[in-house]
Amino acid sequence: MGKSSLLRALTSQADWESRGKDFGKAVIVYLNCQDLLPFTPARFWRGILEGAKAKYADEPALRKTIEKHLKESPSTQSHILQFARDLERQDRTLLLLLDDYDAAVMVNESYTEAEMSTHLFEFRSIANDPELKRYSTVVATSRRLNELGPRPEKLPAGSPWYNQYRFRPLKPFTDPEIDAMLARMPQPYRVTEALKDAIREIAGENPALLQCACELLVEEWEAGNRPAPAEFSKEFESRTRQYYKNAWEGSSPKEQMCLMLIAVEAGRAPEWQAQLRSRRLGCSAQPA
Repeated sequence: MGKSSLLRALTSQADWESRGKDFGKAVIVYLNCQDLLPFTPARFWRGILEGAKAKYADEPALRKTIEKHLKESPSTQSHILQFARDLERQDRTLLLLLDDYDAAVMVNESYTEAEMSTHLFEFRSIANDPELKRYSTVVATSRRLNELGPRPEKLPAGSPWYNQYRFRPLKPFTDPEIDAMLARMPQPYRVTEALKDAIREIAGENPALLQCACELLVEEWEAGNRPAPAEFSKEFESRTRQYYKNAWEGSSPKEQMCLMLIAVEAGRAPEWQAQLRSRRLGCSAQPA
């Protein structure tokens, strides 16, 4: 699965209970940091509280606790820390699922490198709070956290801001996994070999792109259409432009230079186009 799918899977009551966990005591907040752009710490802290309020609106006691912290503005790290402590006293677990956390480790016009450094260390301090025993955070990013964030020379001495995380890479799908995914398309639909080749060519092994391709196919089928590879590829490209834009902006200067060289060579030599398709380099930015 892709990183967003993994985070959403962690909100599944059935998955919790299958592992002997009490789902009823969990307070789970999913937040996509891309939705906070331009990112600021105040928007981040408030987004967590508002996400909790929206999800647990039918629990009056919990809602009252959340609203207590929302009364003050701007929201700060101390509000989330106190919220986590409140839940701890109620014998409940706070789980934060933060998607596209890259937004929190990239500067913008409203978010300087110094502010970023302060935010990241304040966030780390919650995880290190001695009063919290039932608090966890899972973040999803396009690359390892030690490759993101403030420049080393801008950081204070001591432990790095990301040392409370355990890194787990999500690898691209293998060929058997892709075949298994396409085989699970809803009945009575079947992916023709031509469409399968088109999907593999434009999505490669990327989980997010493969899932987008499957969603597009289902939409077309349910609308009574029989998508041909050419039309399908055109619509797919239109829908995934933002994905590629984000991938480009999240690439290092070396990776961007590599991609530009590939594009130049692909335009010059027709034989490169076949090579690109066979190696599926157009689907992801690989380090130089």
